[in-house]
Amino acid sequence: MRAIIFILLTCFATAIMAMPPMAPAINPAAVHTMHHSANATLPTHNSAPSSTSPMLRVDSQNSTVKSTQYYESSVRGLRDYLNSIELQYPQVHAELDTQVIKLEDQKFNANAVKYGSWATAAVLVIGANTFLQKEKTDTTYHLEQVGETPEGLPKHEFIADYKKRKVMNFDVLIASGVVLAAGAAISIWLHPDRNDIRNVINHHNRILPEEPLSLGFNYDLERNVPSFDLAYQF
Repeated sequence: MRAIIFILLTCFATAIMAMPPMAPAINPAAVHTMHHSANATLPTHNSAPSSTSPMLRVDSQNSTVKSTQYYESSVRGLRDYLNSIELQYPQVHAELDTQVIKLEDQKFNANAVKYGSWATAAVLVIGANTFLQKEKTDTTYHLEQVGETPEGLPKHEFIADYKKRKVMNFDVLIASGVVLAAGAAISIWLHPDRNDIRNVINHHNRILPEEPLSLGFNYDLERNVPSFDLAYQF
């Protein structure tokens, strides 16, 4: 009996394994979605980084891959920028070099006046307390017998005592302040300002319009403060 049951179970299992697998039910909506997904075009992303703040840059229309170089928005930054394009644009460098040299001379003269006034004021302050001190005379009086009266009584008079001493020379101290203020005012007047830098930028953009410069705000991550920067993008 057990042999018969074993044979029947074996035949049943063999029949089940021989049957073909059933195909899963197909959802028409899913097929439609898969069809459109297969034919869809993948979105393309622009690899050029986006800028959220204006900056001084040079946009090259001939290059396909752009990179940005940053320079300080000062006479020194302009000089660094000109040095970087000297080999690529020698004519542009030669034409702008004259303007930048003029600004460098202005900056040198301004610094000379500023530091010269600082040094002069420092010498005057030290001198007001040392070798340029003012001499002051202190006067004191003491009573001293100088003879006798006709009646034979002692005669006394006040005798002045003079003592000289050195004190701070306030006139020299005031002069040091005047020198310092005048030096600061002249230095500011001589020093190249933002408009001088813009003039060089505008001149550059006129002779090299395909890669214009622009001036704007950037963020200095090292000092954690916003600042003006020159940015050259090529």
